[in-house]
Amino acid sequence: MATPSDDAPCASLHIGWQLAAWLVALGVSILGLFDAIAEFSPDMAALNAVWLLAGGVCWLLVRQRPRVVPRPAREQRWSRLDTAAAAALGMLAGCLAAGSGALLGPLPPAYHDEYSYLFGAQSVLAGRWTWPSHPSHPELFDQLHVLNEGIMASRYYPGTASWMAPWLALGNPWVGHWLAGALAAAAVYGIGRELGGRRCGMIAGVLFAAAPGPALFANLLLAHHPTLLGLMVFVWGFACGQRTERWTHFLIAGMGLGCAQLCRPATAAGMALPFGIWCLISAARQRRVPAAQWLALGCPLAGALGVMLAYNQVVAGSWWTSPYQLYTEIYTPRHVYGLNNVLRGERRLGPKVLDDYDRWAENLTPSLAWRNVLNRLLATGSWTLDLPLLALTAVLAVPLCLGGDVRWRLAAWAIASLHAIHWPYWYVGIMGWHYVFESAPLWCLLCGRITDELFRAWSAGRRDVLPFWWCGLAVIAWGGMYADGPETPSRWRRGLAVIEHPRRQHADFRRWLEHTVGPTPALVLVDPRGTDPHLDFVINAPGWQSPLLVGRYRPGHTDLEAVVRDFPDRRVWYCRPDRGELRLLSPPQK
Repeated sequence: MATPSDDAPCASLHIGWQLAAWLVALGVSILGLFDAIAEFSPDMAALNAVWLLAGGVCWLLVRQRPRVVPRPAREQRWSRLDTAAAAALGMLAGCLAAGSGALLGPLPPAYHDEYSYLFGAQSVLAGRWTWPSHPSHPELFDQLHVLNEGIMASRYYPGTASWMAPWLALGNPWVGHWLAGALAAAAVYGIGRELGGRRCGMIAGVLFAAAPGPALFANLLLAHHPTLLGLMVFVWGFACGQRTERWTHFLIAGMGLGCAQLCRPATAAGMALPFGIWCLISAARQRRVPAAQWLALGCPLAGALGVMLAYNQVVAGSWWTSPYQLYTEIYTPRHVYGLNNVLRGERRLGPKVLDDYDRWAENLTPSLAWRNVLNRLLATGSWTLDLPLLALTAVLAVPLCLGGDVRWRLAAWAIASLHAIHWPYWYVGIMGWHYVFESAPLWCLLCGRITDELFRAWSAGRRDVLPFWWCGLAVIAWGGMYADGPETPSRWRRGLAVIEHPRRQHADFRRWLEHTVGPTPALVLVDPRGTDPHLDFVINAPGWQSPLLVGRYRPGHTDLEAVVRDFPDRRVWYCRPDRGELRLLSPPQK
């Protein structure tokens, strides 16, 4: 494979590009003044606009007096200093995630997706992927995102459950996600150091480790943090392999991508697509196939694919149908991937459709798809770099990617590819961006490289005040994300509140049931009418051994007499959460 040149300079960030980036960032701030962008308050927009204008004035007043600034030699060998820097950044990311978790307190998970991942982790701990459905009344235990077709299993892929299992066994599954975030931050430093040197790696690592978005998502038991860790290992290994051509680096890359593939296969494919295209182009240009590198990269991917196919066969009964796909077809057909999802899904409605949740889907049109792309970009900025800094990075990334090291182009294309692969999905995402969450470290890497290049350019022109102005942008960004205003909480605290609200509702509901029902074995049938479809209380551990089981009452379909008869060892209750109603239907038979 072709080796990139480490010494090749990036395209010059000349006045035209700097002016264009400044104008775009100023335009974003002006839009924020009119409260036109979610999570970007007018007060912070005004502060950013003033600071950007001040930067423009400084640029005009300070005359450029060129001088030669030698580029420091790139150290290729990893040193103790690099280890210390990576460890410090990992600790920063881990502490911020754990601190966010401490503020949330000992509450249960927030979203029904998390309970499905927990179901999968509990299954892995039991040494299995599936459980038998309830023998007499399986329909009572249709849990969101859990297949219930003779066997019960999480609809999600096995990688995340396997990552969570040991931490669940230790009593706190969130620790695994905190650790994944910490290791990912260390990997971001490694990637930045490999592509742009120590200063680039340090800037990118600090930007990622200190961002509120990753810290918040580390407290959601979703697939993103294990996927993120795998992808960062992949990018680091691949970048090193492009320089050294060593098969060991490509083996590391393949292992990272394989792990990500077992967690979020579409995300892994979207991120890896530009790298795969580069491999093909590089081989075609050299007119040879580097067998050792390709085998090292491909063998872990083939192994991960084999595990995935086996999982499909065991859970869905088909090598080629994933549990995710099967669940969508049976329970939520309107949520299908692609344009006109609602129209296509309504032609496939079956008897097991979870109607309230299924009807939440919005029909995807091209205009909605592009609006989602814009909203995901804005949310990415809101939860990572802040919008003005993201706008500056996006514009200045263009000349960065037009010349110099090809590996930076691959990082930028990976962001675009990740957005493209989720373009045909109707839902914008949790907090507006979870489908493109894994692009966050790539944005931080690009910003780190651009910051490094701008500092060199300004130093060469004796505009020594501008680096301080640029650092001020970062300080303003962190202030907007973490500093509470006199009347409004910070963006980070608002994010915590978004997570805390459903977690507290789940905790209150469970506490209400346990207090009313007591320790006697019971089955509570929950009538979902009038409740938020995103707040589903039908959650059970696998195996049917819990003293308190929660079932789904379907008006007009559930035969209460049959349920009471077929659960003689449990007291059966009827629950209507929206009315606060909980009444006993029958005591257990003696």
